[in-house]
Amino acid sequence: MPRGFSDEEKTRIRARLLEKGRGLFEQYGLKKTNVEDLTRAAGISKGAFYHFYESKEELFFEILDRVEEEFHQRVFTAAVDETLPAREGLIRFLRTVFEQLAHYPLLYSVGKDEYESLLRKLPREKAEAHVRGDALALEQVMSRFRQTGRLREIDPQLFANLGVSLYLLWMHRDDMVFSRFEETLDAWIEMLAGYLVLDD
Repeated sequence: MPRGFSDEEKTRIRARLLEKGRGLFEQYGLKKTNVEDLTRAAGISKGAFYHFYESKEELFFEILDRVEEEFHQRVFTAAVDETLPAREGLIRFLRTVFEQLAHYPLLYSVGKDEYESLLRKLPREKAEAHVRGDALALEQVMSRFRQTGRLREIDPQLFANLGVSLYLLWMHRDDMVFSRFEETLDAWIEMLAGYLVLDD
């Protein structure tokens, strides 16, 4: 760390980088946000930035981890209702995921190729930790619905792919030919719930 920074100052600077970085990444995206933008917003020098993070990508992923955790907590708290029948509970959960996703632009601002490129730029242990975190979040969802005893036994990778297919539909919501996206999404959610939840 730069000489002259107290522990309290280091904590404050890191918090500012996280706060200002999130705002800039959400507004301009990762590609159009550079280190100079980040340091100007945080009120530090470019040299000081590299004492906290090796790259803007490393800062981005720390912010992304925090945003994902916030999103997961918000969705699980609002949507996972174990008192509901399994099918109804899963439909409610999936609808809430996509209602809330609109409030988290950072989660859909990076495409697949860019995401994989970002993972390669991170220190290996951080990239692996991020991937493990995604897998753990998925397993938590599956286990909550398995507790009802009504969820079809399904490979986690297939479960993930089914979720990704809904996500891709949501990402292309403006491409709907007849502008009936909400009805289309609801139909897919109900079909997916019908497949995943065993009949009573």
